[in-house]
Amino acid sequence: MIEFDKAYCLFLNLIFLLAVHHAVGQPIPPVEGTLRLSGTFGELRGDHYHTGIDIKSPNGQVGTPIYAAEDGYISRILVRSGGYGNAIIINHPQEDRTSLYGHLLHFTPRLDSLVYARQFQEEQFEVTIDLKPNELSVEQGERIATLGSTGYSFGPHLHFEWIKSSNGSMINPLLLGWKVADKSAPIIQDIRVHHLDYKYRTYHHTDIGARLTDGIQDTIEVDAWRCGFGIEAVDFFNGKVNRNGIYSILLTLDGDTIYQHHFDSLSTYDLRRHTAYTDFKALTLEKRHIYRCHAVQSSRNVDRNGVIPLYQDKIQKVEILIYDFAKNQTKREFWLKRRDTVESPAFTGYDYEIPFDKDHEIHIDGFSACISTQSFYEDTYCHIQRHDQAGKISDEFEISPHWAALQKRISIRFKEPHAFRELREKVYIAQRIGDKEYSIGGTWKDEHIEAHAGSLGIFSLKIDTTPPVIETVSQRMTTDGYQIVVKADDDLQYKGVRSFIYKVLVDEKWWLGTLDAKSNRITVKIPNSIGSGKHTAVFRVEDPVGNVTEKSFDFRFP
Repeated sequence: MIEFDKAYCLFLNLIFLLAVHHAVGQPIPPVEGTLRLSGTFGELRGDHYHTGIDIKSPNGQVGTPIYAAEDGYISRILVRSGGYGNAIIINHPQEDRTSLYGHLLHFTPRLDSLVYARQFQEEQFEVTIDLKPNELSVEQGERIATLGSTGYSFGPHLHFEWIKSSNGSMINPLLLGWKVADKSAPIIQDIRVHHLDYKYRTYHHTDIGARLTDGIQDTIEVDAWRCGFGIEAVDFFNGKVNRNGIYSILLTLDGDTIYQHHFDSLSTYDLRRHTAYTDFKALTLEKRHIYRCHAVQSSRNVDRNGVIPLYQDKIQKVEILIYDFAKNQTKREFWLKRRDTVESPAFTGYDYEIPFDKDHEIHIDGFSACISTQSFYEDTYCHIQRHDQAGKISDEFEISPHWAALQKRISIRFKEPHAFRELREKVYIAQRIGDKEYSIGGTWKDEHIEAHAGSLGIFSLKIDTTPPVIETVSQRMTTDGYQIVVKADDDLQYKGVRSFIYKVLVDEKWWLGTLDAKSNRITVKIPNSIGSGKHTAVFRVEDPVGNVTEKSFDFRFP
């Protein structure tokens, strides 16, 4: 295996050299100094891949200058309360590349002025500014912003993405040759054996990671005719602070490669099928991120699918190799055989077998679920139950298993409850998963309300007549004006729709209120240049079904 390891390292070096060769002009890191990462490319992040790298603040604070990685022009400026917060997108047309810089604190003064003017023009805090080619050209190394923690960021850092413009593929920025200090090998936390039926569907699993350590060889007996593996692994870099994702997984069976995945790039196809490459059941039920190392039924063009046929009279050697981008390696090897007795796969208590490649509809007493082709990754056994809810607007309808992975959302519909017709506009579709309930919204079409769900669960109709709450956080005079900070909240959690919309009026005119989606805080700064005397600021918050709350603040400039 030593010769194999050398060959694999040569392969990684070749990938790196090719990437650097094509990086015309040698793109530079957007942050000066030693690069330290708190997030890696391809890292598993809940229901999506991490599509860039997170570069930590050099001093742990916001305000570090951000520079353009390469010559180009700014094609888009984004301001969001969540997501990437303040972000800049730069096109590099000569190299067919695009770079994205997210979670910024501020733009440069000329960009800040452009954004501020657009916000007042559209009377919106969140804006998208699309620019024409060369309208705002930038040179490599030109300062474009300062590092921050806006949007869904929980510490000062820069989220940086490198994109192939012509097809939208995400490229691992470390292929540009930027150096990150890393002498620590990845850590395999667990190895999960998936017991598979003839369609590659998991019907049972066994965790064996705790039994395998470096240098120890073992024989694993599996109660199945075939199996696949899932790998739970992290990489800490130097310092062992941030739990980062790994770069590469390689599985061999008796010396032959049966599965490999390198996070050099992610195509739009990969991004759509994130849950096909993860153990979605482990994520849903155990909150664990496990890389799935075998193909699902709907996979296409898979030569080495990671599925292992098992034999009672034949022992097969399995080797699992995990690499980080710095080529640090962790290896596990063991032997595999079929157990003497094998229990046949059993899928019990189901009402429907839903083929992944066909449309399917479920209808029960005013409730329906429309599942289009390719919504599931594999033929799925589903069970549906109706739970009586006496005195409520509707009964609950449960579609299980909740952990069945979807690659497309399904349509959920309820017939209009005539007894509550006068509150029709306050009705929404609720989804409960475990002990958490969310609103997934709803749109009325004739006598039905319809919403889309990204997972299975328990669905029902609910009514929301409770308005949002506005709490005062602070209000104070500043050296150049007056600042008010409030927190807006709602009694419901929303999934797939914004929890509320808001507007701020100062002396009955629209005013800019910045929203931080992490804390739901709205901040308003009013300069004393608006004039002396008494002024009034009004905060208006509305939830998705039209419940409204307003709160006024009076203040005076001398």
